[in-house]
Amino acid sequence: MSRSFLKLSIFICVLIIAAVTVSGQSDFENLLNSKEWQNMVSKGTVYLETGMYDKAKEYFQQVALTYPYIPEAQYYLGFVYYKEQDFTNSEKLFNRALVLDKTYVPALYYLGLIYHAKGDNEKSVRYFEDVTRYDPSFQSAYFNKGVSYISMQKPINAVKAFAYAVYLEPTDEKALEALVHVYAMVKQGVALTNTGVSKEEKNIDKGQVIVESEKKTNESDDIVVEWEDIAVSILNPGEKRIFLTGEKEEVLIMSKKGKSGMLEISFAKPVDLAGKNVFLSLMGEKGTERVKVTIKDASTRSCPKFYIKGITSSWQDVSINIEQNASMYIDTDKVKKIRLELMSPDDGESEKETRAFVKDIRIK
Repeated sequence: MSRSFLKLSIFICVLIIAAVTVSGQSDFENLLNSKEWQNMVSKGTVYLETGMYDKAKEYFQQVALTYPYIPEAQYYLGFVYYKEQDFTNSEKLFNRALVLDKTYVPALYYLGLIYHAKGDNEKSVRYFEDVTRYDPSFQSAYFNKGVSYISMQKPINAVKAFAYAVYLEPTDEKALEALVHVYAMVKQGVALTNTGVSKEEKNIDKGQVIVESEKKTNESDDIVVEWEDIAVSILNPGEKRIFLTGEKEEVLIMSKKGKSGMLEISFAKPVDLAGKNVFLSLMGEKGTERVKVTIKDASTRSCPKFYIKGITSSWQDVSINIEQNASMYIDTDKVKKIRLELMSPDDGESEKETRAFVKDIRIK
């Protein structure tokens, strides 16, 4: 075989591999954005939410085998093991997801929780730092990094971590309480030792977010909460936070100068939204706007960001299924906050504004 023929054969093989890789990536992206994938995840979630971990494990094992090169498939199976507190197997699967995508934030986040639970807080902090490197808005990663720093007897580092968690989420009572508590101890020169901490203070040291709590269901499947228990607020760039009282009031969300405006729905106490929907009417000024949605639970954990698609310049009804979008990452029976963030323009014009309108918010 001549050298020129060999080179040609190698070149053709490289082209074929590249074409298969590009095609495979495209297929994966199409799958993850498809209703088929959402239905698969929802089915496995039903087993998880009802405590049928054996069924969930069997189901997601098949998903992971069917889609071995999709990090999400490995992650979901790892999450089942995590719920069972089988950290050995969950760690393996989270790491497998990271081999496929080293920036896969959910896997990094839960590895941080696992190593904190194991007592290896130095490794835990490294994982939380990776989370915030790839997603600087992941508030609960800063909070849990602060928890790990407390266990490492590094109160000043803990103060910084809690302070940034509060900066990202000013209404997060747990982060604010932890910040005030640890800062006071630093000012007083009190060591963070188990013998010198009260029972209430030890709860912070243990990092309650690690502990999976029992789920409780509402007695009624109709209206989830009364509006007296909800605070709806608007925070636009350059404006003070505006609090609203009526769920049907039309409001403007505006982003400009590279900063995003947002509408926030906060609950006076954690509410059970498993299987429930948030309904609202939404209209963009031009019809090309993008709205990012984040859901947080009472333990300050956030679901991965997702977007409301297909916004138009006319009013349209939007439905957000809480369980479908967040149940694998947060406690949907203890939802504390839902945030709708209007993304700033992507064209580099810092002075340009983006405007959208929201009204008729309902939760059922």
